[in-house]
Amino acid sequence: MLENILEIEGRKGLGKLRSILSHADTPLARLDGKWRIVPRGEVWNTLGNRLSDEDLEHFQEMALLVLGERDPKFDLPKEERYAANVLGKELKYSGRLRKGVAETLALMGSRPEKLEQCSHGKAEAVAAYVVRNLLHEADWERWAGLDPLMPLLAEAAPKVFLDAVEEALGDLGNTPFHAIFMQEGDGLFGGNYMTGLLWGLECLAWSHDYLARVAVILADLASIDPGGRYSNRPAQSFADIFLPWHLQTTASLDQRMVAIKVVLKEQPNVGWKLLLSLLPHSLGSTSGCYRPVWRNFIPADWEDGVLVSEYWAQIHMLAEFAAEMAHSDVERLMELMDRLSDLPQETQEVVLNHLMSDHILRMPEPERVIIWEKLDGLVRRHRKFSNAQWALPKETITKIEQIANDITPADLMLRYRYLFSESDHDLFDEKGKYEEQRERLDEKRRLALAEIMGDGDFARCLDFAQKTAMPYKVGQTLGGIASDRVEAEILPSQLTADDEVVKRVVAGFVWARFWQRGIQWVDELLKRNWETPLRAEFLLLLPFQGEIWERVSSYLGKSYEELYWKHVDVRMGVWKWEDPFVIEKLIAYGRAGAVVTCLTYALDYEEGFDPDIVTRALIAVLENPQEIEQLERYDTVELIKRLQSSTGVDIEALYQIEMNFLPWFDRLSGDVPVALEKSLASDPAFFAEMIKYAFRSKNDSADSAEQKDAQKQFLAERAYMLLNNWRSCPGIQEDGALNEEVFRNWVTEARRITEESGHDEIAQIELGKVLAYAPQDPGGLWIHKAVAAVLNERTTGRMRFNFMIALMNQRGVYSFSHGSKERELARGYREKAEALDIAGYTRFATTMRELADQYDADAERDERRDPFEDYS
Repeated sequence: MLENILEIEGRKGLGKLRSILSHADTPLARLDGKWRIVPRGEVWNTLGNRLSDEDLEHFQEMALLVLGERDPKFDLPKEERYAANVLGKELKYSGRLRKGVAETLALMGSRPEKLEQCSHGKAEAVAAYVVRNLLHEADWERWAGLDPLMPLLAEAAPKVFLDAVEEALGDLGNTPFHAIFMQEGDGLFGGNYMTGLLWGLECLAWSHDYLARVAVILADLASIDPGGRYSNRPAQSFADIFLPWHLQTTASLDQRMVAIKVVLKEQPNVGWKLLLSLLPHSLGSTSGCYRPVWRNFIPADWEDGVLVSEYWAQIHMLAEFAAEMAHSDVERLMELMDRLSDLPQETQEVVLNHLMSDHILRMPEPERVIIWEKLDGLVRRHRKFSNAQWALPKETITKIEQIANDITPADLMLRYRYLFSESDHDLFDEKGKYEEQRERLDEKRRLALAEIMGDGDFARCLDFAQKTAMPYKVGQTLGGIASDRVEAEILPSQLTADDEVVKRVVAGFVWARFWQRGIQWVDELLKRNWETPLRAEFLLLLPFQGEIWERVSSYLGKSYEELYWKHVDVRMGVWKWEDPFVIEKLIAYGRAGAVVTCLTYALDYEEGFDPDIVTRALIAVLENPQEIEQLERYDTVELIKRLQSSTGVDIEALYQIEMNFLPWFDRLSGDVPVALEKSLASDPAFFAEMIKYAFRSKNDSADSAEQKDAQKQFLAERAYMLLNNWRSCPGIQEDGALNEEVFRNWVTEARRITEESGHDEIAQIELGKVLAYAPQDPGGLWIHKAVAAVLNERTTGRMRFNFMIALMNQRGVYSFSHGSKERELARGYREKAEALDIAGYTRFATTMRELADQYDADAERDERRDPFEDYS
């Protein structure tokens, strides 16, 4: 491609580049065998006058060729794209070349005046032509493939770029962005192909010329966004741009408000959420928006921050918009009431006056009750936390209480249904001891239900339960007040009711009655002439504990005992290690997931932990994916960790357990697949096997990739995950020391096996990564000499390089320091290189010196860095 651009033969071209490289003020740099232009902006300003129309036309053809290439990784399922390079699905033109081309387009569009020898408007026309041809009627693969370059394409031709995005969103039901959103995976094997587009839009939003168009585009994207695990989302970009306290646009207040009004008109649901996100609240935070690199959208004297007067002007206008939207929509009105304390005083008055209006007073009670419940809850909450910073003034609360009194429902069922909502804590009237507040709430419930039922009308109780959020709590309350006559109406006839609400009422009733009257009550009922299925249904509603299991054995035949064990909710009690027969029953009836739940509950009891039971349960649960879905991730991993630390564990079973639950392990939380990592570090054949599962052999031809079945795909993903997180250096003993002989034998055997299978290059990569965790040498060298010797061999260059990459990755997240931190790292690595030289490990020392040089170069770059320049 370089030959095409320069129109010279390769050798002559390279010779010319090397000649330029030798100049003191050269714009070229060569690092890791790659040519770079640094800094690109200065070179453009200085040498742009040497370019002609013909050069630009030539570049235009080349840009369409390079950037128009389809990314072959999209031939793979999204779960396999992480290994696209290994699977031979690589772009013909490198990412560095593609980025360089896109940056040049951005320079053409943003700094055309530097091309003095070109026709007026030529540079902008070329940039616009390329962007238009790349994005016009583009399919999802083109958008996704160009995603990393979107900010540069946006700067190259802002109007054309926005035209293309608007065109793609013309039919929201059939836009290519639906397919792009669907490519998002779980953060490890999937990918997010929207981030670049969002950054491009954020970049253009800095200009008042494009703000309104960007706002509508982001609103359209937010309206079709299904959500996902990645934090970069259209709605977040939208909110970040308009945050009143951290503006990310140079548009004036009026221009910003116009943009928001347009969104409220075209996408009212998205606009409503935006308004709520922009109102003041204690949890507000932002990382800021993408800033333009080449366009001068941001004035040189721009300062982050906003005048207090302008901030409050924004808040007043946003609050007015929200109040206006809420007037005609009860659901929005309820959401706004939750944010009442965030509204300016004037807007609070507008909202409260609306609540006193004839429009609200004339609403039918069944529709108006949600407003009354919201107001009643608001009064209760703000009085309970009256000293909180966010609490409304006493006068405002009094006014809200008066409004609530005026619209209190006359219908008892509507008036009392709030007492049976999901959160009991929200119903506590004041601070104080939990037991006292609980008793007061329970008494309110008893009085309310008794008033509704009158002389014990069970039918009215069921009618009431239908109107509540928690029918189970209605049943619990009924259990405490029902007469024997009402009990006879319920048991046993209602045990087999089909209606879900009735089922929940009966379940709550039985539970409360048991704790009120005890096991004697259970025995009295079971001795009655009930059919066995009814006895089974009754026992299923009782606590999961020993005295109930005894009744299951005594009163149910074998077939109905099966019904009990297959359906019992093990969370309704606490299983202990001294009851192993329960585990046997649950496993026998296919309830391995329930067994694991029991075991996680029993972790608090140190005595009696049985590794065999835990192993059996975890292996059994793997046979049924639906059982796995029932498990709590944290508790299950804690159970596995306890198993890992136990003695006498079946190691093969532990391998199977760790491999299957591998995605649940979080190394940052201390979760490690101990057995698998030990096996990698001690058994070179196992290491080679994982390499084979995860990567293709170099001996395979490009077209010989076999279609993976589900099991092979599973093993490939797990093997890659295991290798990618491996931190246990081979040869490490239990005391943390490295056994030199074991280490050397392991490396020799691992390299022999992987060389035979055609995986030797991949093996060197993975070994280089894990050897970065090798211990210090007993003699004082910073790395064990046995490891240094392997890394110093003539044939382990790839291993050394990946050792260096692993050291760079160990740095983790870091902040900009104008090069000081990089200088410190460079000194440390240079000292390590010198120590290796003294010890005789010359090749290894050279690699460490290269790493030091890299950090010195980074430091020098950051010391003179233009904050708007991108050197990546």
